[in-house]
Parts: sequence; C-alpha cells; structure tokens
Amino acid sequence: SGSVIVGTAGHVDHGKSSLVRALTGIDPDRLVEEKRRGLTIELGFAPVSVDRGPRIELVDVPGHEDFMRTMLAGASGIDRLLLVVAADEGPMPQTLEHLDVAELLGIRRGVVALSKIDRVDTDWQGLVLDAVREELQRFGSDSDWPILPISVLTGEGLEALREALIETASEVAERPKSDLFRLPIDRAFTIPGAGTVVTGSVWSGSVARGEAVQLLPSGGRARVRGIQRFGTDVETVGPASRCALSLAGLPLERVETGDMVVSDSGWRAVRRFGARIRLLPAAVEGLDHADHVRLYHGTSETLARVLLQDGGTLAPGESAAAVLVTRDPIPLRVRDRFVLRRVSPMRTIGGGRVAELAPTRRWRASATSWMRLLDAKPDEATEIAVRLAAGQGIDRSALALHTGFPVNPDEGPGNAVVLSDRLFATDIVDEAREAVLESIRNAHAGSPRQPGVPLESVRSMGADRYASPLLEEVLRVLESEGRVVREGPLVRIPDHRPRLTDAEEEAKIAVYGALADGGLSPPSPARIEEAQGLDRALLHDLLRLLEREGRVVSLTPQLFLTSEQVERLREGAMRVLADSVPASPAAFGSEFNLSRREVIPLLEYLDRTGVTRRTGSGRVASDQPSE
Repeated sequence: SGSVIVGTAGHVDHGKSSLVRALTGIDPDRLVEEKRRGLTIELGFAPVSVDRGPRIELVDVPGHEDFMRTMLAGASGIDRLLLVVAADEGPMPQTLEHLDVAELLGIRRGVVALSKIDRVDTDWQGLVLDAVREELQRFGSDSDWPILPISVLTGEGLEALREALIETASEVAERPKSDLFRLPIDRAFTIPGAGTVVTGSVWSGSVARGEAVQLLPSGGRARVRGIQRFGTDVETVGPASRCALSLAGLPLERVETGDMVVSDSGWRAVRRFGARIRLLPAAVEGLDHADHVRLYHGTSETLARVLLQDGGTLAPGESAAAVLVTRDPIPLRVRDRFVLRRVSPMRTIGGGRVAELAPTRRWRASATSWMRLLDAKPDEATEIAVRLAAGQGIDRSALALHTGFPVNPDEGPGNAVVLSDRLFATDIVDEAREAVLESIRNAHAGSPRQPGVPLESVRSMGADRYASPLLEEVLRVLESEGRVVREGPLVRIPDHRPRLTDAEEEAKIAVYGALADGGLSPPSPARIEEAQGLDRALLHDLLRLLEREGRVVSLTPQLFLTSEQVERLREGAMRVLADSVPASPAAFGSEFNLSRREVIPLLEYLDRTGVTRRTGSGRVASDQPSE
C-alpha cells in the first residue's frame, strides 16, 4: 500500500526529537552525523514502526527557521501533522504559526502529542488541553484532532499515539501513480561513487531507475542512476514517499536550492500566475495591491508582487483573486498551495492556491472562472480550463497541469475538440469559424477589386487569438460546408466577385484598349500607368482582373497580350512552321513584323505553352519528332 507523510511541528525544546526517536527507533539528531559519514542519505526523515495500514513517514524539522522551508517542502507532500505541545508550557507563538501554515497548505487533519506530562499535575494538564482545543477550532468542527497526553520518559501514551497516527494515516486517500512526476529538492550533496544525490518528498506521480529527468527552473538534465528509500535501493518510487535520487550527468553546482525534479516535458516554470489568496485573521494588517511579499512554494522561496483583482486592499481573514508576479520562475501546477510572508518583519500573513498558469493581460474578467475551477470536480475543471485557454487551446499532455487533476487517458476530453493534440472548447471553435468568416468579409469590403484574400493573411489575422491547428481546422470546415471557396493561394466568400467603381471600370476599358492597340508589341505596365495617369496598385489589380476574366494573358511581369493577340501569335507560329523546317527567331520576326528583342519573349511563351520546341537548329512544332 502507499505512504503517508506526517510532518512533526511544534516549538523548539517541546520534545519532538525524543518523540521521533520513541516512535521510529531513529535518533533524528544522529542523522546529521550519519550523513557526514556516508551511512545514510536521509536527513530528518524516519518511518514509524507500524504493523498495519499505509507506511507512515515522519518528517522531523530541526529548528524554527528551517521549519518554514521544510514544512513548505511538503506543501503538497505533508498529508497530516503531528503537533507536539509541551504540557508544562502549552501552545507558544511558534506553535500557532505552524498551525497557520498547516491550514494554508490544506493540511486539515492531524494528531496532537501533549508531551512531558510527567512534569505537570492533572489540573494544569486540563488547562493546556483546553488551550490546544481552542487553537484547533480554526480547522472547523469537522476536523477532529485527537489530543494524546504522552511521556517519553515513562512511555505513557506512546501506544495510543501510535494508534492515533495509524488511524489518521488510513484516512488519507492514496495518490495516483499515473500522475505527472514532481519532487521538490530539499537537499543536494555528493557521495563518492553515487555522484550528485538529491532528496525530497515525491509530490505526485512516480519515477523509475534509468528514467530521464530535468530540474526546473534551473533547466539541468539528468538520468536517474539510483533510488533509495531509508537506505534501501529500489527500482521505482511513487507519490508521498521520502526518497533520495542519485542523478547521472548532473554536477552538483547545476542543482539550485528550490529546484524541482520532473520527468514530463509538459512542465513549465512561470513568473506570472493567477491564484486565490487568503490572509490569515491574525495577519495584523491588510495587503495592498502591488505589495511585495515572500512567496514559499515547494522548497523554493522568492519575492513576489501581488496584483489584487479589485486593486484595493485585502483585509485580514479575507480572500480574493490575484495575479502574482515573481522574481524567479517557479514550476507550478493549478491547485498548488503556497505561503506568503511579509518581507519585513518575516511573519506569515497568508497563502493561496494556483488557479491559472498563463493569465492574460485582461485577467480580471477571467478570475471568476478561476475560482470555479478550484472548486470544481475533474470533468468540470477540464471544461473550465479549456475554455480559459480560449483560442490558444491546451496541449493534451499539459492538461493535468492546467486542472490540477491527474488525466485519465481513457476519458474523452468532455465538451472539447482535439486538434493536433490540442484541446479547444467547442464554442471557441464556433467563435473562431465566425471570426475567420468575418475577417474574409472585411478583407473583401476593404479591397473590393481583389478576387480573394491570400490564405496567409487570413492565418496571420487570426494568429494572435487562435492557435494554428484551430485556424487550419476552421478553414477546412468552412470549405467543406461551402461557406468559403479556396482558389490556389486565395480564399473568398462564394458570392464574392471583384467590384469596381465607375471610374475604375472606365480605367479597365482603357487598359484593355491600350493592350489591344499595341498588338504583339503592347506597352509595358509602366508605360500604361504613365499614359493613363493610373495608380500602380489599381493598374496591378485591373491587369489581374482582366487575366482572371480570360481577356488578357501575362507572358512576363512586363508583357501582357490580349487573348485575341495570343490566338494570332499561335496561328502565325503554325504558318511559320508549316513546311517542317526548323525556324529561326528572324523568321518569326518577319512574320509578325517584330524586332528580335520583341519576338524572343513571345517565342519563350510558345515554348512554355507547348506550341513550339527549341532545337539546335531552330524552333519546330512541339509535336514534330526530333531530328
């Protein structure tokens, strides 16, 4: 069966270490020395000896300042809390901060060990019990924390405590092994023969020996050379397990404090994310829009600026949607929890849950959907996440990051369409279809002379709002429905025909007339432009239009003939070639009364269109056999 990680918290000197030693048989203070001698690579972590239920792994935290980091290292790693309160002193400010953090991290259940009861009488013990119960009310009436009086000195209550831990651990739902793998590194060191070793609690998923992993945000890549759990080599390690990974191909200096080990390429480290944040009732003062805070997530700590949805002040005890802009990138996933502390004085003021990994500039309008996503069940969460991604869609492999739930590969994508392995909401596909149609109509209205809109410009018009797989699908569907027509590189609405104003219509007649009058030696576009006083773009459009109507043929960019002249050219060429003797350019020139310079482009056109064929001794009819 799986593992459950129980964090031990409480004031320094309240007897945590001796209690851990009593429950596990391991002295946490000795682990430091053991590590130095290379006997163990686990530091401050020990399995509770239990005879049934899931394996219980205690995370013992040495001193107070380390507490924050280690407790946060288990932000999603710690399932339950073992709070140690000395009966002779009762709850201390530190104890209360530890409970605040537990609450912010969603650790709603736990066990209280009332230690050192051999030092107090029953009346005093009763008072301390009441004080502890009062502090636990913050977790609500539904979270029942057993409080067990114990004495490590006499052994009293230890068995009852063990039973209570087994009981609370058995209520923890096992995490799926098939989820994306992530492990926040809380320590990194080198061991001769094993190379770089990192330790941490597996937040989600599993990893196997030989697998390729990467570190985020530092970006280092490595292969898992070996995995150890409590000094034993294992082939694979799953969620909620303390472990040590030895990493091949990664020098120690490439590992940075706060890095996460991940094995899936979908993970991204972000510097800007959306969240629901909450201030503790005990936060003393509110949090202003754009305030700076310290943000703790996993084993990382960074500075962040908090942008509040309404731009005002968040009061103690209240929650709100916000965007956090961090100094350092963090590999986040929706539903991740984080803790916020004041920059100075260092005091825990609140925390939150990640709700959106890529908030847009106009994020305030989407914030209501974020809140719904955080409260939703898996299918609804998928639907909301896909809708939030709008026209960019979500890569199927990254869906688990955007919903915070493991993806079930057998499940369909719900109310979404899959295009090139990206998910798009069905109504976004409909919206994109209408938007593309609208952009084509607008392009027709803006350039009525153009026979169609270049496909490339349709793609680029929508590129900022819609991912390319979506645009391609939309164009394909519009074409299959007969709502647009593709002609080569152009696309148009079926009933669109190039439209000219009266003045443009007259100019078109004049251009055609100039070409017809020029016979086989017509004026170039530049000459027509000058003679008619026309705008170059208009002339270009008129020539293309005459070409599309079949009245004009473009032999080269500078040479346009009317179709009657092209017919005259073909007939004349056949007369020249009638006696089957290869003909020189001069022979064609005298037939058409043209100079050599004028006749060469015409002959090249005849070669290209299969009327003539050039041979060493002149041109012949293309269907004539070679000499």
